[in-house]
Amino acid sequence: MEQAIAAAEEVNRKVDEIRTEVGRRSKPTTPPTDPTLETLPKRIDEIIRTQETRRWKRQASEDGPSLHKAGYVYFLWAGDAVKIGFSVNPLRRLTSLETGVSAPIARIAVVPGTLADERRLHNRFHRQRSHGEWFRATKELNRIVMDMIELGTAKIP
Repeated sequence: MEQAIAAAEEVNRKVDEIRTEVGRRSKPTTPPTDPTLETLPKRIDEIIRTQETRRWKRQASEDGPSLHKAGYVYFLWAGDAVKIGFSVNPLRRLTSLETGVSAPIARIAVVPGTLADERRLHNRFHRQRSHGEWFRATKELNRIVMDMIELGTAKIP
C-alpha cells in the first residue's frame, strides 16, 4: 500500500514538473483559442500516466508470483464457508488469517500446488463463491477437496 502511495506521489510530482517545464518553454505562437494549447496539459498527463502504468505493470509481472511457481493451496473451513488460497509459506499465511476470520476455524488442509491451481479451483466453484476467496462449503466442494488431500495435489480430480 505504501509503495502504491509513493508511486502515485511520484507520478503527480513528475506531472507537475512537466507542466512547469512546458509552461516555461512554450510561448504561444497561435491564438489562445487553439485547441492544441488547451489540451496539451491533459495530453501530457495521459502520456505520463500511461508510461507509469506500463512500468508498474511490467515491474509487477517481474516481481509478482508466477502462476506456476511451486507453493501450496490451502483450505480453511470457518463456519459454513471455505477459504481457498495460495501461499509459498502456508504456515505463516494461516497464522495471519487466524486473527481476521470471524468464525472459529474448524479445519485446515494444505496440498502442494500453484497459483494457477488456486485460480482453477476458484473458477470451478465460482457459483459457490460468497466473497473474495471464500466459498460456501457444499458437499461437492468438500468432496473434491478431500480427493485432492488424498492425492496429495491441488490438481482437480
